[in-house]
Order: sequence, then structure tokens, then C-alpha cells
Amino acid sequence: MSAVAPSPTAPARDVRRVPQVRRPGFSFADLPRRWLGGRLATHQVNAANLLFPAGERFFCRSVAHYLPRVSADLRRRAAGLLGQEARHGLEHEVFFRALEAQGYELQGWLERYERLAYGRIEGATGPALHLATTSALEHYTAVLAVLALRDGLLDDADERARALLFWHAAEEIEHRSVAFDVLQEVDPRWTLRLAGFLMALATLNGFMTWGHVHLLRQEAAREGWPSVLRDLARDLLDPGPRRGLWRAVPMLLDYLRPGFHPDQAEGYEQARDYLERAARGEWATRAPWAPASPDGFPRPT
Repeated sequence: MSAVAPSPTAPARDVRRVPQVRRPGFSFADLPRRWLGGRLATHQVNAANLLFPAGERFFCRSVAHYLPRVSADLRRRAAGLLGQEARHGLEHEVFFRALEAQGYELQGWLERYERLAYGRIEGATGPALHLATTSALEHYTAVLAVLALRDGLLDDADERARALLFWHAAEEIEHRSVAFDVLQEVDPRWTLRLAGFLMALATLNGFMTWGHVHLLRQEAAREGWPSVLRDLARDLLDPGPRRGLWRAVPMLLDYLRPGFHPDQAEGYEQARDYLERAARGEWATRAPWAPASPDGFPRPT
């Protein structure tokens, strides 16, 4: 089944380009413990970081399983996706070392997470659901990537972490349609897309919450729960880097619209702009392309 064409009202974009593998080689020496403002936001993103390397390997397995059944053009695009995802995992594992240098225990939790996610859950489900879940998770990450690049959600971050996350975000947008197109070619049933969406929603939020609690418990062991809870209450009252995150909801749900295709979504221009800047060495650049605020939240300039 051929992919749905981009919306005729969308700006022209080179959506069929083979994703390029980049090797930035980031360093996170002396990363501050609260690199994204308070504890809440920092550990929310730290918890997401913990999921990435094993998750990227799952994406690669899920897509690679079906490559013999897709067109030659899509195999070339998928090869770029696999290369990018493998590189993302390597760079995020470097970030793990920075968290461990701050005193956090990660390896025991990572082993438990991988046994549950990629031993029990992956082992109990089939390749079609794996691919559908991968496609949905690629949509989730692309939506968050658009908010990061367009709305500056990470502009308050330490520049070393911001460089990692902006690079990852831009490449997620660059290859956002590949897994979806593989799914469309091998099994385009809407019910399978829905099942993958629900599986992705449950596992992503469940594992992120588990990782977040694991990190906060270590904060409490170090400083006591009263200090941690006071900080969390203050962070909840001041959304800071999470401002405007509610915009993700309709963007995420768009995935379930009949006729949806990732190439209809926004974000390609911001990703291309960032990657052009990154090619000049501006990996941690803030988001000067963010639009004027329609809701009263300040936007970076």
C-alpha cells in the first residue's frame, strides 16, 4: 500500500530523503544535577533518557524484521532510520555515565526494565504489534520533538543536555514517517495502528513513571523526602520548561485520524533549520524560530 501524500496545503518538503547518520560525540562532563530547572522536569527527562538506548534497539528490531517485504526505496530510508537510532542509543548511554557520576544508580533499574519490556512484553507479543508500537512511539517522539524545537521547551536546559536532545529531536522529525510507511506497506489495518498506539501509550508512560520514581527515591535517600517533596510542589506550581506541553495532546491523537500520515505534520522546517545550524557546530542553539505566543507563554527570541 502506498503512503499517503502530504497535505496539499503543507509547505513543500523533501520528505523522502534518506535519513543521514550524524556522529556528534557529545560530552556531559560536570553536568549539574538539576540541568533543566527543578527536580521534577530534570528527572522527567532523565527518566526518558533511561528508556532510549534499549528502546532504540527495539525500534531497529521491529523495523528490520519487515525489510524483506517492503520496496527498495523504503529499505533505503529504513537503513537511514536504523543508523540514526543506533547512534541515538550510543549518545544517550554517554549521558548515563554523567548521571552515574552524579551518584545515581542506574544499572540495576536498567536491567529490570529491559527484562520486563524486552523480555516478557516483547516476548509475549508478535512482530506486527512490535512494528505498530514502534510506529506510534516514533509519532510520540516526533510530536515532543516539534514542541522542543518550535516552542523552546528545552531552551532553559544546560547547553550540553540541550545539544543532545535537540539533535535527537531533529532526527526524530527527519525520519518520522519511515516506521509508519513500513507499517502501511506490510499491514495497514487501522485496528493494528490503534493497538500499537495504546501499547505505546501504556508502556512509555508506565516505564517513564517507574524511572522517574527510581531517581526521586535516590534524591530522597540523599536529602530526605521533606526536601524532595517541597521541591516537587514548587516545580508543579511553576511549570517552567513544561509550559505549553498540553499542545501535545491533539497532535498525538491526530495519529488515529483516518488518512493520517506523518508527512502531513509540521516540524520538518524547524528540524531542517536546526540540522543546518548543527552542521556548522551550533548543536546547542536555542530556538529562534519559535512563533509568537497565542497563549501568553513567553517564547524565546
